[in-house]
Amino acid sequence: MSRQDNLRSYVGFVVDTRPAPMIEVTTFAILCQADNPGTISPAIPNYQNGQLACANGTRNIETMASIVNSDISY
Repeated sequence: MSRQDNLRSYVGFVVDTRPAPMIEVTTFAILCQADNPGTISPAIPNYQNGQLACANGTRNIETMASIVNSDISY
């Protein structure tokens, strides 16, 4: 969140999925920028049906996904 009225705020969100068995982990991340400058904290991005999206009043700066395979047995 910006501490100056003339700067925009940013918000990020990261989520990972771990299907059973935990052989593969998929991580999704998003970075959103407030549409307008100010000191109000932007709304948290949405995650629905495996998709990340910036909330109203923000726009997507970057979206990333990574998949990690693991052969570790628990």
